[in-house]
Amino acid sequence: MTATVLLVDDDRTLVEMVALMLKRSGFEPRVAYDGAQALRILNSEPIDLVILDVMLPGLDGFELCRRIRALPRKEHLPILMLSARSQVSDRLAGFEAGADDYVAKPVAIKEIVARVGTLLTRFQRARGNVSRLMTFVGAKGGVGNTTLALNLAATFLGSRPKVILLELGGVGLSAARMLGLQLKQTLLRPGMEHLGQLSMDDLQRCILTHDSGLQYIPGYAREVPLTGYKPGLLGEAIDRLLAEYDMTIVDLGPSTMGIGGEVLSRSSLIIPVTEREDLTLWHLQALLGCLEEDKLRSKVPGFVLVDRSPGSSSASATEIARELGLEALATIPPAAEALRFANSCQQPLYLLRPENPASLVMAQLSRRLATISV
Repeated sequence: MTATVLLVDDDRTLVEMVALMLKRSGFEPRVAYDGAQALRILNSEPIDLVILDVMLPGLDGFELCRRIRALPRKEHLPILMLSARSQVSDRLAGFEAGADDYVAKPVAIKEIVARVGTLLTRFQRARGNVSRLMTFVGAKGGVGNTTLALNLAATFLGSRPKVILLELGGVGLSAARMLGLQLKQTLLRPGMEHLGQLSMDDLQRCILTHDSGLQYIPGYAREVPLTGYKPGLLGEAIDRLLAEYDMTIVDLGPSTMGIGGEVLSRSSLIIPVTEREDLTLWHLQALLGCLEEDKLRSKVPGFVLVDRSPGSSSASATEIARELGLEALATIPPAAEALRFANSCQQPLYLLRPENPASLVMAQLSRRLATISV
């Protein structure tokens, strides 16, 4: 989810710097320079969190905080208060006014962003309906499932402090190459059939961290047979990740569906990914049939269409949805050149070029998936 953060401060230099860092961290910043402007925005736009300075012209931060709390459906809106006033009595006044966190200036901008992420995660968990394991399943190889899963994971960095991508694509370890990560070892590897129980230390030896903060686990190398590990071990890994991370994204390819049951049964949402090509759509229908047989179809909110080329089918997303009896969640527009450039920079397209049409659609898809109760 790309959370929208309202920044209320009359220090325009500080506002510009904080807004820039919020944007780079995956948030959507909105700005107000006084209390009246902030209230107008809150009454007209959906806001996920407010960063509020105490020393504002006219209506001060304490009074503004009280008025925000009195607005309809804003009683639980996370509010982070900033102030040069650092006495205990000032902090207490902030909390009494309704702030959820209070930070004394001067403060590092990175700390502000970190506190924003922590506050959002705390409130999302309190609501009890957070989708914490999303599995993207390619209808067949080559539909762009890994690229989509990687960029969707990047969209959650702003609102979830700890996000991890598990690649079980089956073709290779494409995401590692896209991110420029040097592999240490894969999650599933020879000799694991003798492993009694998977520990977090076992997982940590596989985890790689990208400079964006996104963490990544390579599932298995192409040359390793998927039969050489103990059944249930992948499920144990997922359980460990769910306990440790705020959001886990899985890239599951059709060739790994044989072991995918341990992932799919634990998933909050299962999102099939397809393209317009006739054979791919046939594979998608077969995939949906398998999910129906395994009583997992209820976890499928819809499909994502990757519009990389016209293919042999000119059917629209609406026509495909009607034929499948399944909602089209998003259509990702062509972005071949932009993706090649992002891969050469070893960055997710969403973070490198957030204004790209494909990035904008992925951000909308992220927000939409985050609104689905599980």
